[in-house]
Amino acid sequence: DGYRASPLLTRQQITATLVELVEAATAIAPDPVVIEDAHHLDSLSLDVLDRVVAAGRPRLLITTRVMPLSPHLRIVEVPPFTSEETALWAARSLPGRGPEIAADVHRRSGGNPLFATLLLEAVAATDNDLPLPTSLEFAVRSRVSSLSRTTTEVLQAAALLGASFDVRALLILYPKLDDALAEAVGEHVAHITGHTGQFAHQLIVEHLLANIAPGIAVALHDKLCAALISLRAAPDDIARHALAAASVDPLRAAAAASAAADVHAAVGDWTEVERLSSTALAQLDST
Repeated sequence: DGYRASPLLTRQQITATLVELVEAATAIAPDPVVIEDAHHLDSLSLDVLDRVVAAGRPRLLITTRVMPLSPHLRIVEVPPFTSEETALWAARSLPGRGPEIAADVHRRSGGNPLFATLLLEAVAATDNDLPLPTSLEFAVRSRVSSLSRTTTEVLQAAALLGASFDVRALLILYPKLDDALAEAVGEHVAHITGHTGQFAHQLIVEHLLANIAPGIAVALHDKLCAALISLRAAPDDIARHALAAASVDPLRAAAAASAAADVHAAVGDWTEVERLSSTALAQLDST
C-alpha cells in the first residue's frame, strides 16, 4: 500500500537489463557494432554504453564530438580533411567539376567530411555553385542554437570580423568575454590561439551573419571599427567596418577608405586604389 520503488534501484535495474539485451543482441555479430553521433545519447544510454564497453564485448566503433564518453574507450581523433584531401574527395564525387569547386568546398566546410560531402551532393543535384542543402543548414543551425544567447551575440560580432577574428577587438566590446569563448570552444564552433580566433568552418560564419538584423549589424560594425582603430589594425580591416557603418559616421568612412587606398597605392594595386578612392569621395559627397 503506497509502496514506491527506489528511483536509484530502478535505474540500476534498467541499466543492467539493457546491458544484457545489448550484449545478447550483438553476441553473434561478426562485425563491430557502430554507434554514430554518440554525443546525443542521454545519461541512461551513456551508463549502458560505459558498462558494455567495460565488459569488453561486443566490439564497438563509436563516433562522437565529445571526448571522452567512457574511460574504457580507446580514442582515435580524426582531424578534418586537408585542402588536398578535400580536392581528392571532390574529384571523386564530381569528376567533371570537382577540381573547379574544391577550394570553395574546403573553405566553407572547414574540412568537415560530412559538410564537404553534403555540399558536393547539393552541387551534383542542382548543378548550381555550392548551394546550401537543407540538411546542412539544419545541422549548422542546430550546432549554433545550442549556444547561450550571450555567446551567440559575441560570435555574431566575431563573424563580422571574418572566419578568423581578433579576440582583442571582441574584448573591447565584451569585457566578460572568457565564458562566451569557452562555450564556443567547448561546442567546437571555434578555437582560440593567442589573440586569434578561428571559426570551425565558413558555414557557421554564414549562418551567424544571416541572422543579424541590419540595424544591429550597422551598430556592431561601428563598434568594431572603433575597436580596430584603437588596436591600430590594418587599414583595409578598419575601412571595411567604417564603410559598413558609413550611415553612422560618413567622414570616418571616407578617411578610412582613403587610408586603405594609400596602402594599396604603395604596392601598385591601382584597381583597389581606384575603388577605395571613389568610395571615399562618395562618402564625402553624402555629407
